[in-house]
Amino acid sequence: MKRLVVLIAISVLCSYLLLLLAKPLLVARLEKQLSAALLDSNVSIGACKGSLVNSLLLSDIKITHRKALTINIKEAVIRYTPVSLIRRVIRSISFEGVVLTMRMPEQALIGSYGVAQAPASKSFQVNSLELNNISIDVASKDVSLEATLSARIRPSEGLLDSVTLSCNKLEMGAIKVHNAFFEAAQGKEGMLAIEEVVYDKITITSLASKPMLQGPFLFCSPFSARGFGGALEGGFSFTMAGTPQYVLRLKTADANLKNIIHDFDLDEKAEMTGILRGELQCEAQGTGITALRGDFTMRKPGGMLTIKDTSFLERMAQRNKQSLEILVESFKNYHYNIGEAHMGMRGEDIELGLELDGPQGKRAISIVIHDLIKERGT
Repeated sequence: MKRLVVLIAISVLCSYLLLLLAKPLLVARLEKQLSAALLDSNVSIGACKGSLVNSLLLSDIKITHRKALTINIKEAVIRYTPVSLIRRVIRSISFEGVVLTMRMPEQALIGSYGVAQAPASKSFQVNSLELNNISIDVASKDVSLEATLSARIRPSEGLLDSVTLSCNKLEMGAIKVHNAFFEAAQGKEGMLAIEEVVYDKITITSLASKPMLQGPFLFCSPFSARGFGGALEGGFSFTMAGTPQYVLRLKTADANLKNIIHDFDLDEKAEMTGILRGELQCEAQGTGITALRGDFTMRKPGGMLTIKDTSFLERMAQRNKQSLEILVESFKNYHYNIGEAHMGMRGEDIELGLELDGPQGKRAISIVIHDLIKERGT
């Protein structure tokens, strides 16, 4: 019996010594592999705990890349089984106390800055990734972000299971978002509340929806908001597969044309009053708008229109072989009863066509707004 006890004690001691020897070697190996996977980033791991049989607890991890990116991780827990390791599968990785800071004011982030590279064929597959309360502070030439993020991801399937994002500020090109909260999960209604979204002079406020994740797609349908002096409703969809793609549909029943003229920076060219009803559809890829279509009506009692841009009227007179004086007078305090408006996109320009009908007769106008739609920060 004593001999058996001694053998067990020796076995436990040997196992303990092996763990003590293995952990430093394992830490060095992990640091090397992470540095290679993160495009030669500098990686340091403060400590390694755990049984090694089914889990590892790494603490005080620091990752730096190109003097621009710093990631401090308080704790990372890696879970597996001996069988899963043989199959090169990690069951789950969870992160706690993560602070991500990026400073690259002279360099664009989107499309030009990469950190991770595609995994080698012999690398491990991760089934589940959990991020808890990650603090994000990014400042680049084209992106500024202050947010806190939690998420559950299935990297092996390329799916986002759930996400909670609290964003104080997001600036991406000409798009600015202030005070946003977003929560969504696969197959379940979540919550979206945004105080303000700004694109150039266009401002949308009080945006609210119940988003849902379905596979690689995010849907926010329906949503409500305020913009252009009236109430807005519509739908939004976003795909996370490949390059981000967006589709936005906006419907309004009481948009104020005076507000629209101001938001599209046309105050020096025209004055217009009235109520606009109709629908707008916008499609985007990355940070650039790729398609824009809109069909609207102006019902009775109509409103007033004055064209102040004489150069526009001169071109219109030449095109239609009309007298400039007559055109100027016909578009001065012109009252219309009903009208239609159609919006489209050509290159980086917005094309707007107006057809109005009033006591002074009909008026047809074609307006091109240059350089409003383009990828910013490129």
